[in-house]
Amino acid sequence: QVKIIMQSFYPLMLNTAKRSRTTVEALELRGYRYAAVNKSVKKIKLAALKVTYNDGLFLAISFLAVAVAVLISTLL
Repeated sequence: QVKIIMQSFYPLMLNTAKRSRTTVEALELRGYRYAAVNKSVKKIKLAALKVTYNDGLFLAISFLAVAVAVLISTLL
């Protein structure tokens, strides 16, 4: 019975190892390994991230919702 279990889990382990290796190689090709160390790479990767009007609106609505929830919980 152990032999059957080993035979059934062996392909599963090989697929997992292959997928993780492929993921690591893809991330290394895109430069994720150096982004944490190299400041110029980090700057390039984060250049597209900008705070917009929608971000501020979301923060304001979220803050308002939390404030209303706290107010209601203290009144009840």
